[in-house]
Amino acid sequence: MISNANELYKIIDSVLCPEGFIRKKDVYYQDHSDLIVAFAVGKAEGAGHYSSVMGCFYKQLLEQKTTFPKFFKSQLRYCLDDFVDEDLVNRVFDLENNEFKGDERELLIKEFVELYVIPFLKEINTVEGIKLALNKYDTLKNRTRSDLKTALGI
Repeated sequence: MISNANELYKIIDSVLCPEGFIRKKDVYYQDHSDLIVAFAVGKAEGAGHYSSVMGCFYKQLLEQKTTFPKFFKSQLRYCLDDFVDEDLVNRVFDLENNEFKGDERELLIKEFVELYVIPFLKEINTVEGIKLALNKYDTLKNRTRSDLKTALGI
């Protein structure tokens, strides 16, 4: 049973690291030719749970060349709760919530990452993939910075 942040990250590590992601603090990065995709999991300010956000960086728009840019500078962001019920996500990532028995929380986190995080990040790991995702997910357009849209001719 997950009881602290280190255990939470170990569970996520077990799914993302074999897929080629590298964790730096609370962000998982995967480098591609034109883009860097990322999944950030950190303690939500003013809330009792951890937040989880996916996104990407278009390398041409980065101020400095780095494999691990600060997540808040990502040009596109999408939340796990855009795929899964927000209340469930918040409850699962609230490590003080004791409603989950045995390894239920761990299984749900792995399932969220395998079914939603990895496929979404694979969708947006190319310029063409971003364009397709912007058409596929209506709310993604509002979470994409204008400089990325301009750079991609959108």
